[in-house]
Amino acid sequence: MLFPAPRFVVLVPSVQATQPPESGVTNRVVHADADGLRVVIFGFATGARLPAHTAPQRAIVEVVSGELELTLGDRTHTAREGTWVYMDAGLVHAVTAARPAVMRLTLLPA
Repeated sequence: MLFPAPRFVVLVPSVQATQPPESGVTNRVVHADADGLRVVIFGFATGARLPAHTAPQRAIVEVVSGELELTLGDRTHTAREGTWVYMDAGLVHAVTAARPAVMRLTLLPA
């Protein structure tokens, strides 16, 4: 019996590098595959925000630099560099930059 070879993804720092913008929010997909794994890097200027929304996939948010206010359901958390957050699909969430920040969003396959 043949088994498929385990797969892996390596994202080196230069691929994920970004700086917070002067204003607003920027985003860039650094990986996407047919199975639904997707990695997106966001840059936030101070005060920039992503309004409340939901996602159809489970997700992981990692604060790479700076400081974000993450609203998860009805709670708001201060998230600084190194903070890691797991979210179930369908969770209402919002992001506001308390100061310039970079965030990595990983959308997980179903």
